[in-house]
Amino acid sequence: SKRCVSCWIVSNTGENNSRWRGSKGLKLLIRVCAKGVAWKKSILKRDGRICQICGTTEGKVIVDHIKPLGLITEENNIKSYSDALNCRELWEESNGRALCRSCHLQTDTYGWNTLHLINNYKKLCQTQV
Repeated sequence: SKRCVSCWIVSNTGENNSRWRGSKGLKLLIRVCAKGVAWKKSILKRDGRICQICGTTEGKVIVDHIKPLGLITEENNIKSYSDALNCRELWEESNGRALCRSCHLQTDTYGWNTLHLINNYKKLCQTQV
């Protein structure tokens, strides 16, 4: 039988997948689920598909999490798809912005830079215990 893409992803990613190795699959699921796609579309519409740093409309404009997805999932202890869907902070439009690829690559939160933020958050949590 035909199922929607989101349903297939839910049943075959994350802890449901035999190759599960941690939360990377969950973050992908958050990005591609219907709620994630709707979030991105609303940001692009709000920002008029214009890069919020340089103002370009040339090329592909993407949606960037101002506060990184990895940090939000860490701070809110998101361990499942259900946790993600119920996390209000994850879906706040104020945490998104349209960026061109060039500007996105230069953000403090692009790629591995987020890992430093998460590690700093974990250290802070340990010192407060």
